[in-house]
Amino acid sequence: MLMLPIVLPVVASTVGSVVVPQAANAALDMTPWVLPTMPALCTAALADTGDVANCTLAGDGTSPADRGFGTPPFPSTSAGVTIAWVDLGIGSTGHVVAAVQAALKATGRNVVVDGDYGSQTAGVVSSFQAASSLAVTGIVNAATAAALGVSNTEAGAFPPVGFVWSGWAYNGSPILASWETKMVRNASAWGTLAAGRFQGNNDIMDLYAGFITEITLAGYNVQDAGSYAFRCTASTRKDCAELGSDSLSNHAWGLAMDMNTNANPMLSYRAAVSGGSACAVPMKTDIPQWVVQTAQRWGLYWGGYAWSSGCKSPSDRVSSTTRDPMHFEFNGNISQARAIIARNGTPTRLCTSVVGNDGIARRTCSPSLMPQAGWRLPVQVQAPAGATAALVNITLTGATTPGYVTAEDCGPATEPVRQWSNGNFGIGQTVANLSVVPIDANGQFCLYESTAVHSIVDVQGFFVPASQPGAAGFVDVNQQRVLDTRSGGVRLPGLAATALNDLAGIPAGATAVMLNATVVAPTAPGYLTADSCARLNVGAPTSSNVNFGSDAIVANLAVVPEAGGSTPASACMWPSASTHLVVDTQGAFVPDTGLGLSLVAPTRLADTRECADHDGRQMCGVRIGDGQMLRVTGARGTSALVNLTLTDSSGEMFAVADRCDVLATARPLRSNANGGLGRNVANLAVVPVASDGSFCVWVSKATHVVVDIQGVFEPGGALRFVTQNPTRRLDTRGL
Repeated sequence: MLMLPIVLPVVASTVGSVVVPQAANAALDMTPWVLPTMPALCTAALADTGDVANCTLAGDGTSPADRGFGTPPFPSTSAGVTIAWVDLGIGSTGHVVAAVQAALKATGRNVVVDGDYGSQTAGVVSSFQAASSLAVTGIVNAATAAALGVSNTEAGAFPPVGFVWSGWAYNGSPILASWETKMVRNASAWGTLAAGRFQGNNDIMDLYAGFITEITLAGYNVQDAGSYAFRCTASTRKDCAELGSDSLSNHAWGLAMDMNTNANPMLSYRAAVSGGSACAVPMKTDIPQWVVQTAQRWGLYWGGYAWSSGCKSPSDRVSSTTRDPMHFEFNGNISQARAIIARNGTPTRLCTSVVGNDGIARRTCSPSLMPQAGWRLPVQVQAPAGATAALVNITLTGATTPGYVTAEDCGPATEPVRQWSNGNFGIGQTVANLSVVPIDANGQFCLYESTAVHSIVDVQGFFVPASQPGAAGFVDVNQQRVLDTRSGGVRLPGLAATALNDLAGIPAGATAVMLNATVVAPTAPGYLTADSCARLNVGAPTSSNVNFGSDAIVANLAVVPEAGGSTPASACMWPSASTHLVVDTQGAFVPDTGLGLSLVAPTRLADTRECADHDGRQMCGVRIGDGQMLRVTGARGTSALVNLTLTDSSGEMFAVADRCDVLATARPLRSNANGGLGRNVANLAVVPVASDGSFCVWVSKATHVVVDIQGVFEPGGALRFVTQNPTRRLDTRGL
């Protein structure tokens, strides 16, 4: 019982993933909203649930770094020659003010490091002076500067090394190379905005995608839109000279966007008459009210309201204010962004933890809802103490290009192309493959994907030290066919359990049995579950071993828990559709006896696409011929645990793996894998090994064969198996 049935969700396209206003385009009022009224601010509770449609998400005043978006390098003005101290007070500006603010912040005080000495800075200075037994003046004199460890200096070279100013931003500067990996472009069109036209923060791209898609489909003409620009705010020096790190614009984090800049310029407005209000002066903008309200529902604050001296309504009494109607920004945190996306509609991209080739996990976003080529997805299996390997079923689905996955350690990886695989898939296929996967001390492994594909990982059990209670050794049985419904011409019924009684050769007391189950010519697409009859007889299963299409031939190795709990041993098979079924025994796990598992560093033992032994002849790049054998060397022990991959087959075919002397005299009536035209098929097998470490693979029709070893069962093997009910630990379709 290895994996939940694959019932694929209906994945919305980028256009279909957002809610377009219900009113017809012609009914939407396109009149510019020049005298807006701002809704009340969102509470933290509303923001945390994503319910921001009727409030304004203005944030809590913290910086993007404090909200989990990272801390970028800053082009600080370097200190030049030290000169005599000049007192600093309200109205002072420059790099020395920024140094004072940074020193105050280092003491744990709440101060904005922007190089601008205002009333907030003066208050914090007074607090520091009082705590330091200095005269409380709010002015930084020589004594206060000395206590803070700050000197007065001339401005040094600017910009600093690594920063290159383009005239509008530092984008592309060498020092920002790592930072800019967080900034991505829209891989597909958002409504009428073409692919590649927008670059923003990967953690909130779905907010931008939802907003822009929605307003363009509803009729608002977005002529230009952009987000990422590494610079300081427009109200300061954009190149950040003489400023502090808190002067960075939200654009530097990709957390703000500008739209239709010519029609929506940032301008300062003054009261039209003495005693009047600047908020009552109409703005220059082409943005209608419903566009602002759409932005609001996606958590984006509109710059048309302005900021600290903003205009909540035309009646607010301010003599002057700066309004920026082109500007929309996100002031929440990452979890709030996810909540807003979840509430508004299906995300257009997948964002999750991905382990880089340096072994470091980082939150990464794909341009679609699918994990991307080259991703290493960490899988936490929640292993018991002492476990060093997990038995997992890996299911792959939804690929648009053929590929493979590799289960590997999450440490640094040096090979861009993996030298073994744990599953192979073709376009549009849903395939499953059982694997024994080494896990680290944290109970995890990584799944490397060669191309974009969805992955589902179900844990079946663990390999633990022999001393652990309940640990079972591997007992090699006389592998044989125990069911073939084709011989009687009657398919198994769908939606019902069929018992396999008296599994020949399975010893009493086995806690699990290995069975190779092959589905042949099902009447409809579906899945097959192998489990104890006690569980399958109480209702439809919630897990499966094999996924199949109509009239297919699909096999997978299954470990059935508790199969030997009765004498004779038994198991049940439950297909979702009527089908022929072929079942071959491969072995059993029995406590206090049997062989132990020794893990082997994943190694490719044979690949006929290169050079291999074809029935005693060394040939390169040639398929194994009809009825011929591939001799494989490099194993050891009594039985090897290998992944068999069949590719480029000449037709529907099957493969049998066993000792070469057995296959040379009388091929056993069983199979270990099934292939076909245009299919790349992988299947785990337990293969008897000769004393010289060799075994053979016989094929019924010409095919290429790839053999990867995962472990060996031998008397000195240190690991034994403990079974568990299948548990899903990864499903990228639901991330």
